Amino acid sequence: MRTVKILFIILLFISPFILHVWKKNMVNSLNIKISDLTTEVRNLERKVMLLSSKWREESSHGLIEKKAKEILKMRYPKKGEMLKIRDFIR
Repeated sequence: MRTVKILFIILLFISPFILHVWKKNMVNSLNIKISDLTTEVRNLERKVMLLSSKWREESSHGLIEKKAKEILKMRYPKKGEMLKIRDFIR
């Protein structure tokens, strides 16, 4: 019986230390996760910026007009030239 009391008293004195260590461990673990997620967010923001710049480049009027001329053989009508839409519909 006496040993149980001694063990209980030891546990009573050690438990705040154990809880403190556990709490510190949890805080450190959460800080590491926050750091990892922050790095991931930065990487995703960089990818978004690159894709946004590529999209702006690909959707520029000059590039669209150039591709229309090369791929689709489109052209602007010459001065005074009339084009019939029926000729272009298949």
